[in-house]
Amino acid sequence: MAKAPKPEHVLNHGGVKKRVNPKRKPGRVGLVNGKQNMTELRWQTVIEQVANGADTRTAAKEAGISLRTVDAFLISNLAAAGQLRDAKLIWNRRDWPLDELENVLARIAVGRTVRQAFDDCGISRDRLGSLYRVFLYDKAVRKMYDEAREMQAESFADDIIDISDSTMKDRDDNGKIDHEVINRDRLRVDSRKWLSGKWNLKRFGDNKHVQVDGDLNLNHAAILSGGRKRLEQLASKRKGATIENDSGRVVINE
Repeated sequence: MAKAPKPEHVLNHGGVKKRVNPKRKPGRVGLVNGKQNMTELRWQTVIEQVANGADTRTAAKEAGISLRTVDAFLISNLAAAGQLRDAKLIWNRRDWPLDELENVLARIAVGRTVRQAFDDCGISRDRLGSLYRVFLYDKAVRKMYDEAREMQAESFADDIIDISDSTMKDRDDNGKIDHEVINRDRLRVDSRKWLSGKWNLKRFGDNKHVQVDGDLNLNHAAILSGGRKRLEQLASKRKGATIENDSGRVVINE
């Protein structure tokens, strides 16, 4: 007797009938199709589009594939994920020439905030998001930013001395002490101290970190044995002295 055929569903896609096995998992089909549909030419198109500023969805559309196909390809290909990241980096670095980055970072190093540095350089604050994307994708630029923050801590240390030593505004026009000004200066000093400790922990942090080089081996049995012997020697010098040992309480020199 012939076996009955497996049940199939008929789907209508734009007037074209297609038979689909209902037991097949849709996710598995999508993943396989994603691998099959991706070609070297299509992937190159995706990379070029992203490097020119397109998001991944738009780049996939230009390559004639779906975003799901791109995601499936990235999951199965670590090298491709790195290429996509490099393409995003290329675009973000186009928006930020090195000279412009250095001007912003130099102002941060002398104590300006990122927004203030933008204003000083005549850069629109609308570009803040693109700058942080550069920090995210470009490790070299992120290192430059971290170093600028460390130098800013040095600048804050000078600010703390200047603010603390200045007495020009401590009194109002009538010669009375202006506590509002003094409290504001205290807040300015405390803020700079806290930030300096965070941005340059090695030089300005409150916690002292001790680094131990090499292996530290302790023979606990020898330490305990030596301590017990010293205790016995001390106790034996006194009449009626007692000590504790493994067998219990022992009386010495009765």
